[in-house]
Amino acid sequence: MTSGGPSQVVPGAKSVLFHVGLPKAASSFLQRHVFPGFSDATFLHPASREISRYPKAFNSSSAFLAEFETARQAILEAKHAKVIVSAEGFVGDSYHSFRDHEAKAAGLKALWPDAAVLLVIRRQDRFCQSLFGQALRKGFPYDPARFLMLENDGAPAELIARRFDYRAADLDRLVRTYENLFGEPRVFVVPLELLVENSAAFVGAVQSIDNYQLAASPGAKVENKSYSTRGYRAARLLNRFCLDELDSGARFFAWLDRKAGEGALGWRACRFALRSANRFLKRRVRRCVERINKGGGEAARPLTDGQLTRIREHFAPSNRALSTRRSLGLERYGYF
Repeated sequence: MTSGGPSQVVPGAKSVLFHVGLPKAASSFLQRHVFPGFSDATFLHPASREISRYPKAFNSSSAFLAEFETARQAILEAKHAKVIVSAEGFVGDSYHSFRDHEAKAAGLKALWPDAAVLLVIRRQDRFCQSLFGQALRKGFPYDPARFLMLENDGAPAELIARRFDYRAADLDRLVRTYENLFGEPRVFVVPLELLVENSAAFVGAVQSIDNYQLAASPGAKVENKSYSTRGYRAARLLNRFCLDELDSGARFFAWLDRKAGEGALGWRACRFALRSANRFLKRRVRRCVERINKGGGEAARPLTDGQLTRIREHFAPSNRALSTRRSLGLERYGYF
């Protein structure tokens, strides 16, 4: 990360809100239907065309923080005094168990010290099931217990292939990280379940953070549909052709990356060819699965009732602590 102290920020020049996720918790809904509709705020997003003149800074949350001065300048040059920067990756890499969560939170603090932070949370059993569904779409071939590390009660090992350790979804721990950096009054927590219960109240809770003006209510929209049972079975079968998501394939590509990094032209050409072929194959697999999924009927439930119960029971104490401390009323949504 490029160095640059908070003293370089013009005090009071902008009122900044960092929307940091969670993944699978209405991020697409907010980015497509809510944030762009605020008439008195500039919305910055890694894929936004409005800021396409900053291609390096805004192609991912990590690149945004790596291009520190460019990101800060984009905020300062925003049209409105209120600026919303949204990327669910700010909370951490969900395919490596949020292990970079603290580093990214510290990066946001260094970028704009007096920003506010919005974290949309989701009940962990539903979050884990939805994240596994997303992993299927990205080519992950294994069962949910393996992806979520439900069979590993010890310390998580360093893994090459992507996983999410379900224990990393400790909402109280994530919220406390931002509270310790930005101060509790500047951290806003909204449960996704409120969107399902009352979409107007959900949008109103976001608006109230900085009295944002929204011309019309966007209503509740489902942005990412789940696989049907038929699509789920097809994904489990066909994803085994996505070589980089297999443990053995991930180790091979990591070895190939190291060889190419040594500078030999032949190894770099080999890496480019093999990775390009694998990306092409993954695209074909996804398209095939989506065709099979169409008209498949009822949504699949990849996790068993026992697995869902285990996840809920694991987080019940910390969820209760978070709900009490922040007066969130999470018990009515089944968090504990």
